Amino acid sequence: MELAELEGALRRLLPTEPPATTGTPEEVAAAAARWEVWQQVALVLDVDLPYVVPLDEEPVPYELTEQGHVLAASSRLRHLLAPSGSRP
Repeated sequence: MELAELEGALRRLLPTEPPATTGTPEEVAAAAARWEVWQQVALVLDVDLPYVVPLDEEPVPYELTEQGHVLAASSRLRHLLAPSGSRP
């Protein structure tokens, strides 16, 4: 996968709504944690959250169920974008 494809895929996964502020304390904390991770991804992609999908970009429905998937994707992106010879 090329970097442009990876960036496009990540943009399609960015949240388009703010994190949930209602629910059990655990649910709210989990939503806030996911939001923080997505903010880091958005920072790398140079976009703001909540992400506004451009008209020429097709939205992809999804539901994040585990923060680990987000952290892994963020780590892989940092590794791909790191300068040659450096370790993230």
